[in-house]
Parts: sequence; C-alpha cells; structure tokens
Amino acid sequence: MKNNKKNQKNKKNDKKEEPVEKRAKQTNYIWFYVPNLIGYLRLILMSISFFSFQKHPVLTVTSYFFSYLLDYADGFTARLFNQCSMFGAVLDMVTDRSTSCGLLMVVGTLYPKYTSFFTLTSALDICSHWMQMYASLVDHKTSHKKIDSNQNILLRIYYGSRLFMGTLIVGTETFGNALYLNRFSNQLIQKYPFLDFSSFVPSFTFYSFKINNIFAFLSAVTFPLFLIKQIVHVVQFFSAASKIIEKDLDAKIKERELKEKKKN
Repeated sequence: MKNNKKNQKNKKNDKKEEPVEKRAKQTNYIWFYVPNLIGYLRLILMSISFFSFQKHPVLTVTSYFFSYLLDYADGFTARLFNQCSMFGAVLDMVTDRSTSCGLLMVVGTLYPKYTSFFTLTSALDICSHWMQMYASLVDHKTSHKKIDSNQNILLRIYYGSRLFMGTLIVGTETFGNALYLNRFSNQLIQKYPFLDFSSFVPSFTFYSFKINNIFAFLSAVTFPLFLIKQIVHVVQFFSAASKIIEKDLDAKIKERELKEKKKN
C-alpha cells in the first residue's frame, strides 16, 4: 500500500515537472530560431566593423554593410519559418540601434570638430526608439511600428510607407559610411583607382567641408536625408512621450474613481 502511494505521488510530481521541462526546451529552442541566429551574426559583423575602423576601412565597411543587409533577412526568415518572437523583435531593435549609433560614434571620432553633433544624434536615436518601444508596450501593441491614426502625420508616413522609410534609412547609412570612407579617400583611391571620380565629381567647399572625391560627394548628397531622419526621431520621441503621459492620466483617473467608490 505504501509503495502504491509513493508511486502515485511520483506520477503526480512527474506530471508537474513535464510542463516545466517542455517550457525549458521551448526556451532553448527560441534561442536558436533562424532569425535570431541571423541577429547574432549581425552582432558579430558589427563588432568586427567597430574593432577594425581605425586602420581597415574596407573590412569595416564590408562588415557593416553585411550586418545591415542581414536586417532584411531576419524579418523574412521569421515570417517564412513562423519564428516571430518578442526576443527576436528586441534583438533586432538592439542590433539596429547599436549598429547605427556605433557608426555615428566612429564618425564623431574621426571628425573631432563635429563630435558633439554626432554624439547628440546618437543619443537622440536611442532615446526616441526606447520611448517608442515603451509606448507601444504600455499600449499593448505587438510592434513599435504600429502607429495610430491620430498620431503625427510624419510618423504615419514614415512607418506607413516602406519607400519613405527605406529611403531615409539607406540615405542615413550611406551618409555615415561615405563620411567614414572620406577620411581614407586618398589611401583608397591610390589602392583602387576605379574609385577616382574626380573628373565627374565637382570640387567645392561647403562650410569648411571639402567635397573633392566620391565619398565626400555622397555624404553631401545624403546629408539632407540624414537630417530628415533626425527630425523623425524628435517627433517620435515627443509623440511616444505623449502616449505614455496619456496612459499615466488614465491610470490616475481610474485610481480616483476607485477611491470615490470606496468612500461611497
């Protein structure tokens, strides 16, 4: 009889442990989702890019380029294999912000005169996206890219139009990379003569910035797109902050109503 009771208890314990074991296996499986593996690869490429930026411009830009190119692959594979996850979404956001802000810091290091400007834009990028992500969480949204119809029109256009968003992102990344390569223009043109577009690119000076090679020209052309994206970041910050404040006010109103009910 005692043995039977013990066996029954053991069976109950096994039943309780099964869901825990399954949960542990599922957790481990999420770590190895295909889009998440792509995210880890992006972080590795980003690290190579930032470790090599002082002396190896080709390796730096190549690693950076493939890291950003894979950003489109992780979303595609997540949908293809039905492997969307909150962890994957956060990993993607963290990788994007780390990559973009890291590039701005690199450029700020190479152009000491503009260090403060690039530090500010880097901080703005992080703050606006953090605020937007938090606002979407308190609003119970599945993605920070889901914008309400009553929010700022610029945000609605930015997140609603892939063409507009893509243009600003590509323009911003081109601006940063071109500005970085401009510091190594002489070295690169000597090593790779096909990069010499001096006969096609006009040479002039813009606010003490010499535009005399293809990299400087590309950075000048894409600078307006970079500025527009910074405006989007400012608008996003204040729009998300307003959303969070609205939630605060709603919570306080409910709290007052509950207190009044208790009094009555």
